[in-house]
Amino acid sequence: MENTIPETGSDSTETSATFAPPASQEALDKLIKERLAQQARNRFGDYDELKAKATKFDKLEDAKKSEIERFASQLATITAERDALKAAQELAGIKAEVAAEKGVSADLLRGSTRDELESHAEAIAKAIAEGAPKQRRGGSVDPRDALKTPGTSQSGAKGDSPAAAAIRALYKKP
Repeated sequence: MENTIPETGSDSTETSATFAPPASQEALDKLIKERLAQQARNRFGDYDELKAKATKFDKLEDAKKSEIERFASQLATITAERDALKAAQELAGIKAEVAAEKGVSADLLRGSTRDELESHAEAIAKAIAEGAPKQRRGGSVDPRDALKTPGTSQSGAKGDSPAAAAIRALYKKP
């Protein structure tokens, strides 16, 4: 078999007719440089345009990611708020049930579980039944109520100690 190169048309015959081999090494180097530059322009001619498009695409992708992250954060916040509201509603329902069972006001009950609410309701009911002295916010007992003895009035009836009468006189309303 012979290796033959098929001719592609009249262009190859025209270029071969006008082609002159380089006369020196410098001329050959110049032809090679020109040919490499032409290939680079043909191959990478639209490189800057493609690079600009890729940069624009990356910016859009980053914007999309930040938008997705923002939406994910909003979703997490809304979900947490919804869960908190749902828990508060459930607690209010449990408070109402316990208050009805124990016969105390739901507004007085404190606690976050049914057991805590029931024990607090029982303590309130017991305090009401016994007529226990009122407690202040810090947990201390009002001294006017603490010095009362059963069966006496605030006027200093019999059975009062002198200390109780003195304290009562200090707190007496004008």
